[in-house]
Amino acid sequence: MRLATGLIGNAYLPLIGLTLVHVAAYLHPKRSLEDLCSSLAKCAVIASLGFLLLLPLQVWASWSLIQQNFSSFDKGKPAPDEPLAAMEKAIREAPDAATLQTQLTILRGPAITPQDMRRPLPELKQIMLSSLQQARTNLLRKARSTPDPRGWVLVQDVIRFSIGALGYAIGFAAFAQRSKSHVPLLDEWQAALPTRRGGARGLRSSRPRR
Repeated sequence: MRLATGLIGNAYLPLIGLTLVHVAAYLHPKRSLEDLCSSLAKCAVIASLGFLLLLPLQVWASWSLIQQNFSSFDKGKPAPDEPLAAMEKAIREAPDAATLQTQLTILRGPAITPQDMRRPLPELKQIMLSSLQQARTNLLRKARSTPDPRGWVLVQDVIRFSIGALGYAIGFAAFAQRSKSHVPLLDEWQAALPTRRGGARGLRSSRPRR
């Protein structure tokens, strides 16, 4: 993702430079400018294909990021469950009600009412564990019903990067030309599309010959 962000964020500079070189060669035809355009056309082939390769790379990186960061939600155990686990351990290991209240206060847990303090310790622990289980169930239900905003942000980034990569691939392909080809790389792509094959041939046949 960092690679895609860096390349897409700075690719407009060489594309502008490539455009200016071709404009200069058109306005002021010189052999040196034509040779420069021919050399840059071969480099543009690499740039165009590179941006096309960024598309599957971004999809793979995004899927890996989702699996890595959101695996806790797939397992049904969200990160906020950790304080509840610490409270459960304190309840089970407390030797008396006073110690239990102290531990829950440290963990910022619920306070024990005076009425519950008079209950036998096993009964008190059972009540506290039942309340803790209910809180854990509510937490899991809320986590599953509420979509994680990080996922939507990641989807937006993937869409934005994919559009940018495709746009730059087309932009460089318009100026790119393979060594053994007489047409730009973009024209070759258009001719290779089955639905555009007829239209692309018609366009090439209608172009005036130099």
